[in-house]
Formats: sequence, structure tokens, C-alpha cells
Amino acid sequence: MSNDQISAHSDAVESSQYQSKNPTGDIDETVRLRFLALQADVHPALLENLRMLQDAQFHQEQSSDDLDEAIQCCQLAVKATSYIDYAAHLNRLVGLFDSRFQKRDSQLFSQLHLPSDALEISCYAQSQLTTPMSDFLDEAFRQGFLALQAAIDPALLESLANQFNLRYTETQDIKDLNLAIEYSQLATKMTTYGHHDLKPRLELLAELLELRFRSTEHLPDLDSAIQFTYAAIMATTNDPTKDNLIPLWLDIGGRLGRRFSATGNSVDFDDALRYLFLAAKEITENSPFYVDILCELAFTFNRRYEKSSDLGDLNRSISLRRRVYESTVEQDQLWLDCLRDLAGDLAVRYKRVKNIVDLYDGVEVAYTVAEKVIVVSSDYHFHSVCFYELGAMLLLVYEADKNMKKYLDFAIDWSRRAVGASRAHREVVHLLERLLKLRFEKTHQVNDSEEAARWAEGAARWAEEAARWAEEAARCGKSV
Repeated sequence: MSNDQISAHSDAVESSQYQSKNPTGDIDETVRLRFLALQADVHPALLENLRMLQDAQFHQEQSSDDLDEAIQCCQLAVKATSYIDYAAHLNRLVGLFDSRFQKRDSQLFSQLHLPSDALEISCYAQSQLTTPMSDFLDEAFRQGFLALQAAIDPALLESLANQFNLRYTETQDIKDLNLAIEYSQLATKMTTYGHHDLKPRLELLAELLELRFRSTEHLPDLDSAIQFTYAAIMATTNDPTKDNLIPLWLDIGGRLGRRFSATGNSVDFDDALRYLFLAAKEITENSPFYVDILCELAFTFNRRYEKSSDLGDLNRSISLRRRVYESTVEQDQLWLDCLRDLAGDLAVRYKRVKNIVDLYDGVEVAYTVAEKVIVVSSDYHFHSVCFYELGAMLLLVYEADKNMKKYLDFAIDWSRRAVGASRAHREVVHLLERLLKLRFEKTHQVNDSEEAARWAEGAARWAEEAARWAEEAARCGKSV
């Protein structure tokens, strides 16, 4: 293997230790080949030119964004360079990072030590002394990007983004997701407006940013995902058919709903409903987005219910999910999740209004889920969760009417199945222990009391093991 190949391969995989921790086989080989293809297509001098332009803009305007762009160009130049020039590019990259450190350090110093009037005077003096050169720099940037675009096929960058995203699903290492976002951003920048690939690249970038938000809860990622989704909607002007717009309306509605959950801003809630209702008006039960849109609408109303406790929102959520339950759509994972949420909503409404009909309806839905999950999913842990939820619903029925002992028996049977489906979570064990104690109080069967004691001991051992795992994870710097 040549030095160039070694450089590309080591950059793709990061280190042998990283790979051995989470081997991903063919994914790593695909990433390596994409890097080699990218290295063959791009001339590092083009990236170096862009880096110099961005650096010049930074020294003129002192904008940290320009410095970040310069660093990104230099990083890509390092990845694409030959072994001979590797050290030179790395030295430039070190210098850029040093400039960014000094820039941020000086900003912090200014904020801490200089009075506001002195800052205003300084900014005014600087603006008077700076010679405007933005027109020249903008033209230079334009020409530089045109040259870079001619050298790089954005499809290669998009492919790398997809491969790192696939790797992230295997490793759950945020570094892979960060790299996927980095290459997706560059692929999007390199795609001209009106190009047929701009819309899917904007959608991919928005999806990756939302994925990182779900992992880190960093709100600017969600804000960026929303903005790129808006841009994707605008990019459909060449083919503004409803088939193209419906999935985008669904995406923007869902992301605005998640933003409402994070901020509580009613404007986000109203905008989310507006886009989701636009999508809902265009679908029928045969639409591939039927379940997605109804579920997202239900989630949106449910989010506001969690903040306001307005029973009307809970009723709307139940009504939307019941439409999915009563439809003839494909019974897949999304359908199961919708039914689980419906059963949970019915249980919540029962606790609010004490209408026993909600409780019986919830048991019926939960029973449907428990029966279908074995067919739909091969995840035994998920089986356990569904069986546990049915056992908890049956317990509510028994608590509402102590004469309904058969529901207590059913709850015990399904809770035992939940324990047997996979390594039981402690909530499952505690539920089974409680159910057995209740039946012992009703029937005074010694077997129930003894079994409850065994489960109590098991739960205690489980808690001790969990504490040891948490302690070990803390020593290793990881989370459980």
C-alpha cells in the first residue's frame, strides 16, 4: 500500500484502536475507497487557495466564521494531500487553530476587562481604518469554489457522508456522525442552485443535524435542520408537485414540533401544525405517509398536553392514533409504536376522567400490540416492553374493580412472559412482584408469596449489578 493510501485510510478509520473497539467490516472498506476516490479527484492546491482566501477575509473582518471555514478547507486539504506535503498542510492547520484560540481568548479578555464605551470606540476606529475589499474577496471566493467544484464531484462527498452515517448507526460514536455532517455540508455547498441533487442533499444534511440534536440536545443543530428543510422546500420550485412536498411538510412539521418541546415557544407549535395539516389534507389511507403524518400530528398535540394539561389536546392525540388503529395500513414497527402510544394516552385519560371505557379500550389496544409484536419485530427486548405495558394496563383494570380477579391473573401471566422474553428490566420484576403480592392478599396462596419473594431478591441483585456497572463505567469514563 502506498503512502497516499496509508494517509487516506488512517484518516477514514481514525485509528486501529477505534476500529477494533467497534469493527464495522465492509463499511470501513467502503469509506477507505471513497477517500481514495476523493483524493484522486481533488487537487490540494485548490483547497489551499480557498484556505488562504478565507484566512485573508478573517484578518480583514475578524469574523470567527471565516476562520472556521479556513480550518475546514485546510482539514480537507490535509486529507487529500500526498505524504510529501502532509507536514506542510498540518503546520498550516496548527497555525489556524492557534489563530482561532487567540481570537476567542482576546474576545473573552475584551468582554471581561474592557468597558463597553471603550469597545465601541475601538470598533468605530477599526471600521474607519479598514479598507473595504469585500468585492474583490467575494469574486476570489467565487472563482475558487468554481475551480474546486470542477475538481471534486460532490457525489463523492455525499457518498462519504452516507457511509459515515451508516457507520454511526453501527458504532453510535458521535465522531462518525460529526464527519457525516462535515462531508454533507461540503457536498451541499458544492452543489449549484437549481441542480437536481440540491434538494436530496439538503434533506440529508437536515436529517443528520436532527440526528445529532437527538443525541446531544444541542438546539442550534435542530435550528439548522429546520433552516435546511426550508431550503429544500424552496429547492422544489422546479418540480413543486404535492408528492415532493408532502414528505418535506412532514419533516418540517416534525422538527418544529421537537423545537416546541425544547423551547415551549407557541409559534413553533402553530407552525408545526400548519405544515402537518398541509400534508394531512393531501393524503388518503393508501398514502405511504398516512401513518407518519397522523402519528406526528398526535405527537405534536401530545407535546402541548404535557406542557398545558389541556384535555382537548389529549383527546385530539387519541383521535388521531385511533384512526391508525382502525385503518388497514401495513402493520409494521411504526404502526406498533402508534398503538403503544394510543394505549398510553387512554390510560392517562382514564386517570384524569375515570371513564372505565378508556381503560378497557387501552387493554384491547395493548393486547393487540402484545400479539402482533412477535410477528412484526425480532427484538426480544421490545417484546418484553410490550408484554410489560399490557401487564401494567391489566393491573389498572384490577385496581378499578377488585372483583375482576381474572385481570390480575392475566397481568401476572403477561408479566411473566415479559421477564422471560429477555433480561428483564427492574420495573418488570417489580411489577411482577407487586402483582403476586396482590394475588396472595386475595387468595392466600403460599406459592404466590414465595414467588414474589424470589423476584424481590432478584430485583435486589439486579440493583447491585447495576450499581457495579455504573461504578465501572464511571471509572472508564463512559455512561451505562
